[in-house]
Amino acid sequence: MSLMSVIPRYLQVPVVCGHVHGTVRGFSILGSGYFLLLIVQLFLYIKFRTMIVWKDLKIPMIWLTAVFIMIRSCLTAVSCAMIDGAYVQLMALLTPFWTAYGARLIFKEPLPPCILLAMIATAIGGFLTIGGDAIVKAAMGSHPHKNLVTALLIEAGVKSSHGGWNFWATLGLILVTVSTFFQAGAFICLSRVMSRKGLSSGTIYFAQSVVISVSSFILSPIFGERWFGEPAGHLYPMGYDKLDGRSWFAYFFIVFVVLFGGNYCQMFSARFLGAPMMSSMLAVRLVCSVALCQLFICEGFTCWLQYIGALITIVTVTVFLANAGRVKTKRIREKEATEALAREQSLQETSSVDMEAESTSHTHTSTQANEKLAAPLLAESQRSEGCIQE
Repeated sequence: MSLMSVIPRYLQVPVVCGHVHGTVRGFSILGSGYFLLLIVQLFLYIKFRTMIVWKDLKIPMIWLTAVFIMIRSCLTAVSCAMIDGAYVQLMALLTPFWTAYGARLIFKEPLPPCILLAMIATAIGGFLTIGGDAIVKAAMGSHPHKNLVTALLIEAGVKSSHGGWNFWATLGLILVTVSTFFQAGAFICLSRVMSRKGLSSGTIYFAQSVVISVSSFILSPIFGERWFGEPAGHLYPMGYDKLDGRSWFAYFFIVFVVLFGGNYCQMFSARFLGAPMMSSMLAVRLVCSVALCQLFICEGFTCWLQYIGALITIVTVTVFLANAGRVKTKRIREKEATEALAREQSLQETSSVDMEAESTSHTHTSTQANEKLAAPLLAESQRSEGCIQE
């Protein structure tokens, strides 16, 4: 899933590593990609009668999960054209914290221990990751801007080197930060949905594909995206008819490997590993995203301090999630032990009542039997007494 922030950027940025290629926009990638996957899912259902259980589509939580994933996917796809893919994955590391607070707010679940300390450490790591190069250059006096705050804003892309604000980079950071809230909502809903026994992962993914494809087809013309035909006066080739072989390979790779295979793996992880263990892999995504950005689109970290910041963030998130997972597992086991003890006490009380009832019944039966045995003797005794009197 690390490629989710790399390949969309590759398809939306016209110049990659000095190579000019055709570009397409985020909503068109999502709309056409999930439409192709809908066709594949329907074909597999018609051919094998598997993957989709139509009656499960009546569950409202499935559609709520699909809506959260749709909003997160749209925001991520759009922001990838504005900021580096590494920053997208860095902001995604906020998701576990929003997930914990959301579960606390909605389902009254207790917060994991040390969550505030983990958020502070993550913020420090993110600050070093984004502004590490500017900090080092400012400390060495080699940065053209002596003001550290200005240097940090330029490094993050929020401000241009000429002093003006970079509106699109700022908007990209805002969008990808907002997307983490919806990713947290998707994780909360997905963990609740996947806890239902017998619920098909294919059904959840089918609902997700329907929502994302329909919404992307609606949003694409609203935002003026051109699928075919280069707009007049545009500096770089744009549209699916302008994609070269490398771009087409990237497009089909993200559709069938990332969107299809990656999402299915994520749902299976939610079912068999649980949300805490699945969320722990978010830190690994940052490392993979940085490596892939440098490999495919010549972007990524340029300073040793940025790697230190990324390492701080990764270690903090991993330790936080591992600790939260242990605490949650301990609470689940304690709850199961309490329930088992309550069931055992209930069985003992039921057994005790049954034994008392059985003892009472046995005593009553013995009394009746004794009365039956004593009745002839009593009658004979009465007859004897009568004879003696006569």
